[in-house]
Amino acid sequence: MLQKRHIAVLVIHGFSSSSIEMEELVADLNLEPKFDVFAFTLSGHEDGKLKGVSKEDWKDDVEEWMMYLLSKGYCKVYLVGHSMGAMLAVELAVKYKQVKKLVLVSPGVYCGSFLQMAEDIAHPIKAIKEEDSSYQNMIRKLFRVNRKAHKELRKLIAEERPLLDEVTCPVLIMQGDKDEVVPKKASYYAYRHVKSKKKELIIVEGGRHNLLLGSRRRDCIRYIHKYLKGGLSWILRKRVKKSKMN
Repeated sequence: MLQKRHIAVLVIHGFSSSSIEMEELVADLNLEPKFDVFAFTLSGHEDGKLKGVSKEDWKDDVEEWMMYLLSKGYCKVYLVGHSMGAMLAVELAVKYKQVKKLVLVSPGVYCGSFLQMAEDIAHPIKAIKEEDSSYQNMIRKLFRVNRKAHKELRKLIAEERPLLDEVTCPVLIMQGDKDEVVPKKASYYAYRHVKSKKKELIIVEGGRHNLLLGSRRRDCIRYIHKYLKGGLSWILRKRVKKSKMN
């Protein structure tokens, strides 16, 4: 039976990814007694090839999950989205008043052409250490994706970006300063445009596009957990303490 104080946390992965890449975050959040955490794989992402899917399929996926959570009696829903998943989460946050907190990880506010994305990622490959498995994995996935799916991604982002101006719930935005897919200006854009009174932007030093898999993942997961559990006050206290030490 659903406890009245329980909060649903819906985790949405990014383009050419899957819920498997969110497992460490999900496991961590599940340690919180009041959280019921849900993750799923978007249409077409089961084999990573994204054949025969459209932006409407992805929008329908998150809509169906949101309706499922509401049908189960959850009055509070927290959303965590990575990259494309962050943009899908934005639409849910605007549409449903039950969304009380929003986390945008490497939000896909901007998206270039397929060839430009491939070039942007491949260019610094020589500078990346062999043991950076998350980066290598991302490159493999990119070249497995067909161009039609990437076109759908661009169309989705074009639709979702204007909705940032309608977001009013508390928001935490995170992005790595070494993000090789989405430019940092994406997070700054999101931060400027959301209308939330409570919002925070964290640029993670040394972090790449998938913050939840890379070398800074433990720090990022801790940020998300603490934010969902207690809000933004812990971030502000930490910054005040740091400024006093300088």
